[in-house]
Amino acid sequence: QLVTFILVLHIMAISTGLFDDVKTELGFDEYAERKQYIEWLGVELMVFNTIVNYGYAFVGGYWHGYFSDPAQPRHTLSLVQASKASTFRLFGEMYGLFVVMYFGVQFYRVVFHTQASAILDQWITPTIFCHVILWLSGVTAEKSPMAKIIRGHDPGFVYLVSFAGYLLTLVSSYGFEVDLGLHILIGFYLGWESQSIYGDRRSKWSLIKCAVCCVGFVVLKLLDIPLKDIWTPNCLSGHFLSKLCDIGQVYYAAEFVDRIFELTNEKDHPKHK
Repeated sequence: QLVTFILVLHIMAISTGLFDDVKTELGFDEYAERKQYIEWLGVELMVFNTIVNYGYAFVGGYWHGYFSDPAQPRHTLSLVQASKASTFRLFGEMYGLFVVMYFGVQFYRVVFHTQASAILDQWITPTIFCHVILWLSGVTAEKSPMAKIIRGHDPGFVYLVSFAGYLLTLVSSYGFEVDLGLHILIGFYLGWESQSIYGDRRSKWSLIKCAVCCVGFVVLKLLDIPLKDIWTPNCLSGHFLSKLCDIGQVYYAAEFVDRIFELTNEKDHPKHK
C-alpha cells in the first residue's frame, strides 16, 4: 500500500537524526489551551486539542468509504474509459487513508510532544497536499495547462520532489512554511484553473469553502498564543478552532475534486448526460 510506504519512508528519514534540530513547536507552553490532569488516564492532556483530532478520522473514514463504493453513480455513469474511474477511486481511497493516518500523527504529537512526531506532522502535511494535486491533475489533465505539466511526470517523481521539499528546513528556520506555502499555492492555483475550465456553482462553493477553511486554519493557528490573553474559553483556543478549519478543508477539498470529476465526464462526453 502506497500510503503505508510513504509513511514508513518519512519515519525512516526522521530516524536518521538529520532533522533533530529542525524548528518545531514542542511542549504545553506552545499552546494557549491549559493542560488538565486526567486522573483515570494518569496523564496531563490538552483535552480539546486532543479530542478535535478525531475529526480527521471521521472525515478520512467517510471519504475512504465513499470512494471505495463502486456503486456511486457519478463514478461509473457516463464513463467511456473505465480505467479513469478506477484511478479516480483509487486516489480517493488513498486520500481517505492519508487523512486517517494524519489523525494518528496529530494525536500522537499533541499527547506526547516529541520532536520526531512534530517533524512527522510537519513533513506529512505537504505530502497530503501533493496527493490532492496529483489527484485533481489526473482528472483535468485533458484541458488544464497546469495539470498537463504535473501529469507529464511520473506520480512517483512528483511525490519524491514533494518529499524533498522538506529539506528546506535544514537551511532555514522557515523552511517548513516555505515548503507548505508552495504546496498550498500550487494546489489552489490548480483548483482555480480546474474551476474556470470545468466548474459549476456547486464546485465553486466547494472551492471557496475549502479556501476559507485554509485561511482560517493558518490565521487561527498563528493567533493561538496572542488570543490567549483576550479569549476566555479554554475549550475554544485558536489552535482548537484552527483544527476545525483544517478538518473542513480536508472535507471540502475532496468534495471539490469529486464534483470536478463528475463535470469532466459531462463536458468531455456530453452524449452520456
